[in-house]
Order: sequence, then C-alpha cells, then structure tokens
Amino acid sequence: MGTRQPSACRCRVVSGVETTSGSTLVQWAEHARHPEKWPPLNAYLKALVPQTICSTEIPYPLMWGKWDWLPLRLEGEEYEISFERAWRSGSGTEMKYDRLGRVSYTKIAVRFPYATTGNDVEELKMITHKAINRLLDVYRVSTKEFHIGHIPVHELGMMDIAHGMYNKKDDGSIWECHTVRGDAGSGITLSRTAEMDAAAERDLQYERPLSIVDLLVLNARRSLLFEEYRIAVVEAETAFELGVHRILTRYYLSQTTKSTEGYVVPAHSWESVDRLLDPGLTNLIKDHLPKALGREFIGTDEHHRWREDLYSLRNKVVHEGKVVHSDQAKRALASAEDALVWIGAVNPHQWPANDRLNQTAGTDDE
Repeated sequence: MGTRQPSACRCRVVSGVETTSGSTLVQWAEHARHPEKWPPLNAYLKALVPQTICSTEIPYPLMWGKWDWLPLRLEGEEYEISFERAWRSGSGTEMKYDRLGRVSYTKIAVRFPYATTGNDVEELKMITHKAINRLLDVYRVSTKEFHIGHIPVHELGMMDIAHGMYNKKDDGSIWECHTVRGDAGSGITLSRTAEMDAAAERDLQYERPLSIVDLLVLNARRSLLFEEYRIAVVEAETAFELGVHRILTRYYLSQTTKSTEGYVVPAHSWESVDRLLDPGLTNLIKDHLPKALGREFIGTDEHHRWREDLYSLRNKVVHEGKVVHSDQAKRALASAEDALVWIGAVNPHQWPANDRLNQTAGTDDE
C-alpha cells in the first residue's frame, strides 16, 4: 500500500447550526420548567449559535495526542481549537525531528463562534493561521520541542468555506450548509525557467567564495517569507554592517604610498585596516564611509530609513527581545537592501528595484 506523500497544509471550513423544529421560545420555557430533561442552558444556547469550523493538517506530530475543543483566546476574542495526531500509514511511529509530516502529522481544527458570510475568506485564513501558531508556541514552550516552528501563511493550502445558507431537513430541523473553495496559500503559477550564467558556472568549477552579503540578504528574505521576523531583522542588519565593512576594507587596501626607495607600495596592511575599522558602526558611517564613497551617507533618505526602520529595531530585538510584526520586518529588509545598493555593497543590476522588497505591502501585525 502506497503512503501518502507530504504536502502543504490543507484547510477545510465547515460552518453550520442545527436546531430542533418548533418555537425556540417554547423550548427555552420548557427548559425552565423541566431542567432535568435538557442539557445545561449555556450548552443549549451554544448549539443554537451559528458556528464555523476550519480544519486542516499540520506536518508536526504533536505528542499531546488528541484534545477536543480547548478554549483559545486570540487578541481578546474567544475561539476553540481541537487536534489529533494521525499517521500516513500504520500507527504508533514517528520520525525524529520531522518537520514535513512524512510519517505522522496532526489534524487540527479551529471553531469560530459565528457563521461566515462568504466574503471573509481572508479573515478566516488569518485567524486560523494565528490560532495554529499560538498552539505551536504554547506546545514548544511546554514540551521543549525546539525543532517545531510556525506554519507560514502561504503553506495553509486549500480552504473549503461554508457560510450563511439555511436548509430544512426531513425531520424539520434547520441546517446551514453552503460551501465554496478558495486557495489560502500563494496559488499556482506557470513554471519558471532561468539560464545558468557564466559566473555561476565558475563558482561551481573553481570553488569560488560566494558573496556573504548576498547570502545574508537571501537569508533575511527567506526568514521573512517563513514569518521568522526577528531573524529576518537580525540578518538584514548583519548584511548592512558587513557591507559597510567590505566597502571600507576594499577602499583602504586599495590605497597606495611610496616607499623611501620610491616604490609604490600598499598604504595599509590587513592588520592596520582592522585597527582602522575597529571603532564601531557609527564611527565608520560618519568618518570613514564618506572617504570611500566620496559622498555623505548620513542625511540621505536611505540612511534615515535604515536607522529608523532597521538599526533601532534590530537593537531592540537583540537587547530587549522585542516582538517584530510582518510590516516592521518588511520595512526593515527594504531599508537594508536600499542602503546596500546606495553604498555599492550589492550590484543593483543583480538586485533590481522591482525585485527588492522595497514595497511594504500588507500591514498585518502577525
């Protein structure tokens, strides 16, 4: 028997309310006269309230096993969450540190205390996403399962949404069921192609070192995509600081002077350059960078955005453990990339403006 292949999380939403026939007021009155014949009033009233359930799978096999409808509060609102560990084939096994759900995984559902309207797909996706990641945060701290991470929103997959259509069943009860399907992830596009350039071939053939600044920017972009916002900010600032250091190192090592014999010799050794660049970033930007660039970085829009959107935020992340939201991380990375282009630490043709994350699309506070 073939095993089910790991895939992105699949989301399914079922919304409904089921009531008995007859007058609701009469039923409430009957409950008051003969409470022993009825379930608790709050449970009965809850059954009458339209609800929405969004179910999905996450690739982590949570050790907590199965729980039915635990109370969950998000930003002051009350929801419920249910989950159960499952297996691709067989049962009782798992793969250590598995983040792909290759052997076992967890079925998970979030219940909303209202029926959907059909126009709130994005809201449902956002809340379900936050609820899942809140559960994973609590689970990580409780169990110390350090390899567990957030599920990024683009991996939620397909979502089935039921909303606001009521039908009468044969027994007279009312049941709400109207389902539409939408893609909660990034969607499907045509396959992309690219030619391998000569530089990449030489990198492979001669084991040439890759640009550490480029690698750090790519790390920051990846962390932003996977919603690791604090890491994205730290990587972006590290890329900028290293870019400044590389520019100044190249400048000072290129300086020459004449020896006492009249020969042209390097003005600085590696050791002397290290001593020159030791004072700190503020000093490098103020006193050294203008010499290397022939112009002032301080006072430019790129410098202002770097200092406000990235540098100060990175310091708060590192020294205060500040929580970073999606829009803050996007602005921080955009300011780093624009500043790196301005000082010449990255090639603007390799990082064109329309490809850099210099648009702060979305202001959701994840």
